[in-house]
Amino acid sequence: MAKIGADAPAVFSFGSFLLDANRRALLRGGRVVHLTPRSFDVLEYLVQQDGRLVTHEDLEKYVWYGASVTDANIAKHVQLVRQAIGDTAKPYVYLRTVPSRGFRFVSARREK
Repeated sequence: MAKIGADAPAVFSFGSFLLDANRRALLRGGRVVHLTPRSFDVLEYLVQQDGRLVTHEDLEKYVWYGASVTDANIAKHVQLVRQAIGDTAKPYVYLRTVPSRGFRFVSARREK
């Protein structure tokens, strides 16, 4: 997946989760949380954006490398991410939907 900027941090934490981009692993309490490769890419990109709005076009560009992808396919991967992190009840804690605009990941902290 494309990193945003050369100094993009490789490790983030949110809640009881640790996202390690170098190892391509999502951990909870030291245990691996399984995600499909594409869903991991979606989560990684959203977390890297540090609370900024991420549009479907952004996800197409940085996760699907410019390939055309349906809104339903994006929604499927966002739902898989939500299930993996237990963020399935509204109001969402980590991954917020911005109606007709995109998504915003909140509460992530960069690790040094």
